[in-house]
Amino acid sequence: MNIDIVFSHLPRLLCKRLHPKVGNQKLKILLTGAGGLIGAAVYDELRNRGHELLRLVRRPENDETELRWDPGAGGEIRDPRLEELSAVIHLAGESIAGIWSAAKKRRIRDSRVRGTELLARSLAMCSPPPPVL
Repeated sequence: MNIDIVFSHLPRLLCKRLHPKVGNQKLKILLTGAGGLIGAAVYDELRNRGHELLRLVRRPENDETELRWDPGAGGEIRDPRLEELSAVIHLAGESIAGIWSAAKKRRIRDSRVRGTELLARSLAMCSPPPPVL
C-alpha cells in the first residue's frame, strides 16, 4: 500500500465521518496537531469546506485563529472561544517517526495522555461542552 495515498485520503475520510452528524452546517472546530502531517491536511480540508477553525499551538499565537496551550504544564485552557465550539479534533502528540526505543514509546504515550487530560479538563468547564470530540 502506498502511504502517500493513505495520507492523501485521510483528511477527506475524517470530514466525511463528521459530515452526516452536522449536515451542511458550518462548524467551529478546535484542532490540535495542525502543524503535523495529518493535522495540516485536516486543517486545509476543513477550511476549504468553509468551517471555522481554532488551532491549539505550543508557540506564541500568530493571530486570532490560534490559541496557545502547554500540555506539559497541566492546568486548564481558559478562553471564551472554547464555549462556542461545535467539535474538537485532537491529533497532537510526540511524532511517531524514528526508532521506538523505550524512551520514545514513553514520550509518545505521555504526550497523548497529557494533551488529552488537559483538553478534557478544559472542555468539561464549557457550558455546554462541544458535542463532538
